[in-house]
Amino acid sequence: FAAGAGEQVIAVVDYSDYPPEAEMLPNVGSHTRIDLEALVALKPDLVVTWVSGNPVEQVTMLNQLGMATF
Repeated sequence: FAAGAGEQVIAVVDYSDYPPEAEMLPNVGSHTRIDLEALVALKPDLVVTWVSGNPVEQVTMLNQLGMATF
C-alpha cells in the first residue's frame, strides 16, 4: 500500500491492519504459517516474503508450486 500498489494487493497475513483497506482483504495465515491452500486459490502473480520472517521451507514450497517470490 505504501508503495502505491494497493490495487495489486490481493491478500494479507495476520497483523496486516494498515491501511484500514488491508483488513478487508483475504487473510492467508501468518508470516510463519502461510495457508498455502488459500494462497494458491488466489493465484497471485507475486508473493512478497522476507528472509527473517518466512521459514525457508515455506518459500521453497511456494517456488515449487510455481509462485514467484520476492
